[in-house]
Order: sequence, then C-alpha cells, then structure tokens
Amino acid sequence: MSQRTITKEDIAILPFSEKDLDSYIQAEHEMFPALDSTNTDISGATKQVFEQSESTEYYSIFLRPDNTFCGKIELQLNRHLSAPGIGITILKQFQNQGIATLAIRKFCEYCLHDKGIHTLTVMIEKENDPSIRVFEKLGARYEGLKVPFSLEEHLRNMGVVLDPTILDAAKVHCYSLELPLLTPAVRDDSKSIVS
Repeated sequence: MSQRTITKEDIAILPFSEKDLDSYIQAEHEMFPALDSTNTDISGATKQVFEQSESTEYYSIFLRPDNTFCGKIELQLNRHLSAPGIGITILKQFQNQGIATLAIRKFCEYCLHDKGIHTLTVMIEKENDPSIRVFEKLGARYEGLKVPFSLEEHLRNMGVVLDPTILDAAKVHCYSLELPLLTPAVRDDSKSIVS
C-alpha cells in the first residue's frame, strides 16, 4: 500500500486553540520522554504557556482534508535572538513524510508576507540530525554551536555558577534562515554538518 504524496496545499497552519491542547501535550511528551516517567500532569502549565506567552506565537499543523493534528510550529520573538526564531515538532507517526519541510516552507511564507520577517534564527539540539537536514535542505546557514541566551540568562538569574562544562553541554546548533527560502535546486549540500 503506497502513501499519498503530501503537498503544501495539504498542510494547514492555524494559531493555537484550546482544542489543540491534548495534541500539544502529546507532542511535548514525544519531545521529552522523561515526562512520562515523572507522571507529571503538565496540562495546566502547558495551557498557561500557550495562552499567555508574549514572546512566542504557537501554531498547530494539520493535514487536510480531515484536519488531523500532526505537529506544532512556533515563532519565537525572544529579545535575545538576533532575529525571530522558528521551532517545529512533528508527531512521530507523521515524521519522514516531508511534512516538516512543507510546513516550514508555508510558515516562512507567512512570516515574510504577513509579518515582514526576512530572517529567522533556528536552534537545534546537537543530536537532532533529522531537523538539521530539514533546515539545511531549506537553505539555513550554519553559524556554529551556541548556548541559548535565554538558558544562560535563566541560570544567571537563579544564581547558578556558569561552569564552562555545563555551558558546553547546553550548546545547540545555531542557524540563520533567510526568507524567501531557496528552492531545492539552489541549495548547497556541501556545507552540511550532518553526513
């Protein structure tokens, strides 16, 4: 049985709504499996974060025609970033189908045309090779390993002594994504940090 080809028109991206909360919690548990072992109910805290965040706009990704929730994408308006940030989570059962690439393309068009954003910052965990490949395929320029500024500031505010070993372990791959996105024929695969 073959899967249908998913196109950009098959992807719907809508602002977060309370009816998406259970799906968001599922996505958080997939991203952070340790939450399962703590038996912590994060629904209240998650709802509060999504509804009251002033520095991040959350959007749900749906597959048409039946509007199946398949992930989330966010626009991070953090004052510590040189440009607004983008983050994406695709539920496991929808990964490796090209949905992330299509959703990012569609979201970047929205950021450019509706928000006037010309550059996005991308921060990716060191071991997240699939995300690295997706963003590099879309033309993201690698800027190096960096400690997320918000984490460093948070630790300082808590009075934590910033041990270089801890900071080194917290580093993530940092990219810059210029809008509009390059077409696949224009990108340069020779600069990939993932083999």
